[in-house]
Amino acid sequence: MSYNIVDTILKLFTCETWIYILSISLQIAGAVCLIINYWGNVEKKVILIYYAGGEIPKAQDNNKVLLKKDRLQSCAKDIYMNRFSFICIIIGYGINLFGNITDGSNKLYILLVISLFCIVFTYTGQKLSSLISKKTYKEDKEVDQEIIEEVADVQWSNKEEEEFIDKFF
Repeated sequence: MSYNIVDTILKLFTCETWIYILSISLQIAGAVCLIINYWGNVEKKVILIYYAGGEIPKAQDNNKVLLKKDRLQSCAKDIYMNRFSFICIIIGYGINLFGNITDGSNKLYILLVISLFCIVFTYTGQKLSSLISKKTYKEDKEVDQEIIEEVADVQWSNKEEEEFIDKFF
């Protein structure tokens, strides 16, 4: 019985259509795998990227870690740009199912229009990502030491070092 179901499903489309379905499915799965790293809580992702280079943050005496505005904006821009890219890819693949280049179309003109659209969409993605990150992170941000410790080791503050030394003497 299960053979009949598989056989019926396989006969729904031609071999060429199955190859097309497989191709689009693999491309979308690849895009989804890439975006999984950038979806979710933006603040936690920004902190993770902020300290991805192995830098060890130093706590302040108030048990907070100071994150610089410019670097926050850069990290956030990367996240928003990846999200924009994912949305473009998904919409593009979805629209692709309904389009076709006809035999009478001039492929050079099509290439030029595609290039123009690519420039416009890329520029739009860059600008939107930059604007959103600048609006979200307008100034330096103090973050609780415990939050930073979820993604990176934190050096003791001067106060913590002094308290530790005082315990010995």
